[in-house]
Amino acid sequence: YELPPEEPALAFEVELLEVDFVTDVTGDGTVLKRVMSPGEGTETPRSPWITLVDYTLTKEGGKAKIKRTDVEMRIGPLRIGEGLDLPVPGIDSAVATMTKGERAIVTLKHTKKVRRGDEAEGGPPRWETTTYYCDIVLRTW
Repeated sequence: YELPPEEPALAFEVELLEVDFVTDVTGDGTVLKRVMSPGEGTETPRSPWITLVDYTLTKEGGKAKIKRTDVEMRIGPLRIGEGLDLPVPGIDSAVATMTKGERAIVTLKHTKKVRRGDEAEGGPPRWETTTYYCDIVLRTW
């Protein structure tokens, strides 16, 4: 009678090359931030400060691209997505978590109601979600 061989063992080494942290800024997955270059210190802008940023906004699939420099952006809970050259709501929420000089890639999921004839006839409204990627640098406040 022959005994089965001992259980085979496999040994290998793993080297961690990079850790990539993504922060859910709003807590609902609509504004995600990945730091590309850390800024100075730990202080972040507070409400109702005005910040100065540079950004490049790209629609998913690279279909539309907007590049802006020297953009004034107000930080504050009542200003999310309002005016001041903000094409997509949520950019200012991400900026409020940044330090001076920080560069981040922010993923913004924007959901809007799309008008449909069905809704006028009592049917449910149709919603469309678009994803944008924003490469942003917080210059100062």
